[in-house]
Amino acid sequence: MDWVNIISNQNYYDSLNVIGNGSSFQAKITLPSGCVGFSPVRTILSKAVVSNEVIKHASCNLNNGKIISTMVLGTAPFRYVWKNGLTIIRDTISYSVIDSIYDLATGNYSLDITDNYGNIVPTEPSCTGGPFSYVIDNIPPPSVSLNITNISCFGMADGSITASPNQGSAPYTYLWSNNATTEINSYLSAGTYSVTVTDNDGCSAEAQGTIIEPGVLNINLTYAEPLCTGASNGIAVSSIGGGTPPFVFEWFDNLFQSVGTNDDSFSIYQQVLIILLLQMQISVIQVLLL
Repeated sequence: MDWVNIISNQNYYDSLNVIGNGSSFQAKITLPSGCVGFSPVRTILSKAVVSNEVIKHASCNLNNGKIISTMVLGTAPFRYVWKNGLTIIRDTISYSVIDSIYDLATGNYSLDITDNYGNIVPTEPSCTGGPFSYVIDNIPPPSVSLNITNISCFGMADGSITASPNQGSAPYTYLWSNNATTEINSYLSAGTYSVTVTDNDGCSAEAQGTIIEPGVLNINLTYAEPLCTGASNGIAVSSIGGGTPPFVFEWFDNLFQSVGTNDDSFSIYQQVLIILLLQMQISVIQVLLL
């Protein structure tokens, strides 16, 4: 004789679940002759107390965790007994299918639920489910690091600051001291800027950075003429003030032909117009040879 599980999940209160509540079976009898017979279907019903939970973990290094339990199976009234370790932190009797504990620190929590507490419904047994175990973790608050790009040339407003949040819970919102609300704060002039980054739990962190503007780029040129006509022992030497090193030099003759690069001095041998191209700015210096 074999027992066959022929029907399961018949209805909301009579279903096969993880704790073995309810199933329908039928006996299968096989005779030596090979004939087979089946018994009537028998439904085995057992009562269970089952709940689902929603957990909100603690955040911002605060005791603000929360656990919400919602009854799935069981008969009211319910007795809810919440514990943190061995310590009872809530013991209540309620007809509500929802009960919760809040303002929780990180740690381990448990819940025992007794349904039909006090046998209010005399035709049903009073059953206890649990302990149901839960863990409250801590979501650390965010921190912020800044990546700063300074202004490229004097008088421009092309600086930028990028705020990069760490930890916390996404998504993040941004509020800068100049009212920008994006992760990258662009087209900035010289000055100090602060940002407040707020994560999805409402935890925030602040940081500030300074945009630096380089000084005005000044080019001074000194030169010595060739000793004799046609000689190539003259020299022009540039000196730089302001700007942001390193500098790139390019020299041109009076026909605007390139005659030298990457050097702050240049040998000259005739009357030329020297143009020094330096870091996106042009200084024109005329060298007159006698």
